[in-house]
Amino acid sequence: MNNLNVKLYTIFIIIVCLFSFHTAFASVAINEVMYNLDGSDIDYIEVYNPDSTSVDLSNLNLFISNNTSNHSIKNYSGSSVLAEGDYGIIVPTTEVDAFISKWGSPSSIFNASFTLPNISDGETTSININNNDKTLPLDEMTYSIDQGANSNGSSLQLVNNTWQEASPTPGQANIEASGGSSSGGSTSSSSSSGSATFYSINTNKVNIVRKISAQINIPRIVYAGIPTKINPLVTTNKNEILKYGDYKWSFGDGTNSEYNNSNSFSHTFYYPGEYVVILNYFEYRKLEADATSMIIVKVLPAEVLISSIGTKDDPFVELENKSNYEIDISGWSIQAGEKYFIIPIDTILLPKKKIKLSPNITHFSYSNLKYIFVLNKNGKIVANFPVKIAPKIKKVNTSYNTSKNSKTTYVNKKIKEKPKDIINLNDLGASVGNTSTRYSMKTLSIVGLFILIFISFISILLLKKKDSTYDNFEKEIKPEDMTIIE
Repeated sequence: MNNLNVKLYTIFIIIVCLFSFHTAFASVAINEVMYNLDGSDIDYIEVYNPDSTSVDLSNLNLFISNNTSNHSIKNYSGSSVLAEGDYGIIVPTTEVDAFISKWGSPSSIFNASFTLPNISDGETTSININNNDKTLPLDEMTYSIDQGANSNGSSLQLVNNTWQEASPTPGQANIEASGGSSSGGSTSSSSSSGSATFYSINTNKVNIVRKISAQINIPRIVYAGIPTKINPLVTTNKNEILKYGDYKWSFGDGTNSEYNNSNSFSHTFYYPGEYVVILNYFEYRKLEADATSMIIVKVLPAEVLISSIGTKDDPFVELENKSNYEIDISGWSIQAGEKYFIIPIDTILLPKKKIKLSPNITHFSYSNLKYIFVLNKNGKIVANFPVKIAPKIKKVNTSYNTSKNSKTTYVNKKIKEKPKDIINLNDLGASVGNTSTRYSMKTLSIVGLFILIFISFISILLLKKKDSTYDNFEKEIKPEDMTIIE
């Protein structure tokens, strides 16, 4: 192949790659914007994929004209990949919890470090989705208060190639508002810039194919041995929430379960690690799932310890989090002597931090601090702090896996120094059996030898005695005592 052909081939490959790259991201469209909710600071931007090419929204960026930053988009829940007909909702990082509290999780949720400004008359703000270059948006829209949706509970939605205000439909198809704006007048609107108008949806004219989506709501970081609440959500693109069906779960730790409704439940991961949790939803019993969702859960050890205790004048209990993550210790309990203290809800132990629990709160006295246990929600002991009560007593096995009958056991130090005198009752049968097998043959051999020697010795004596009897008998016979019989 000559140099000319090589150059032409290289140019062709570059053109194909550029065209494919553009095509892969051309399917993203801004579909709905909430920039000023009534009395609440909950903004969101809804995007939609009308194309057959799937797109990973977490690979794109978000640019708002009131800021110079080109914000990265991160997947919060659901799938980061939007297939044809899928919706994604981008929410400010600080407002995700408020959004879910108000609207739930109707589709995949993403977060980014942005805000949508509440603008005044004559002002505008533009929003664009781009592939790491805010000057080349894949889609863009501009809003002003003339379009409506300004602190009246409505959002701006792209309907029939026009931005108009309507009741919010995050994660769902836009529905053309009847009667204009919420104030009763006609809605002023302007066409969006970029390619968003090409992807507008008008449900009065388009027959949308029903599609089911599943979502797993679970903390990304949980702790070993502590029950974790899991809440599934199954919805459709027709604004339906499916509460019944076959929910088949795989937790990645060797366990699975099946439910027939969307009620929340708890699952316990017993060991630290990373586990893939998968939900397969079947609306009707059939071979293939109607929707599948997957999430990776990181399970950490609950590294909580009792770092110190107080004095007679101030018998506090101090807990410390040795891990690099915050730990929710709500509902945990502390047993000090015969007293219990239940840690209240929403008690968070920050990473590498300590908290002191005052005796005014726990009602512990110094005498109660003879031994202390911290138990999680499962009643499993995660920390203990026994105290030596006598110089000649040494503590062993300070904890048992019980929730209310936990106690400290002590053993005499002298016995502890002579473990050979301690008998393990669990191994007693085996030990006896082994000893019997080991020594029975040797013992029998020795005893048998002694018996054989004894028998031999007795036999010799008896034989000698018999020989002596015959000799004496012969000596006593005389010739005249004998008669010849013919």
